[in-house]
Amino acid sequence: MAFDVLQLDGVELLARPYPERRALLEELFTGHGLTAPAPWTLCPMTTDLAKAREWLESWTDVSGVEGIVRSPRRPG
Repeated sequence: MAFDVLQLDGVELLARPYPERRALLEELFTGHGLTAPAPWTLCPMTTDLAKAREWLESWTDVSGVEGIVRSPRRPG
């Protein structure tokens, strides 16, 4: 399961904002035909609190889900 891309084509991306890295990751998935089923899954992402709460409540009984990744909101 992928939720971020930290390096691409030998270039470190850590200094770039997460939304930009997320867009690159989504492009990788669509551009290379990486779709479910396993081994490739793009982790869902939202900035909507209600949606995140819905996911948290519905995923508590789903096998294989181990937690949530939350990043502090940063400008840019």
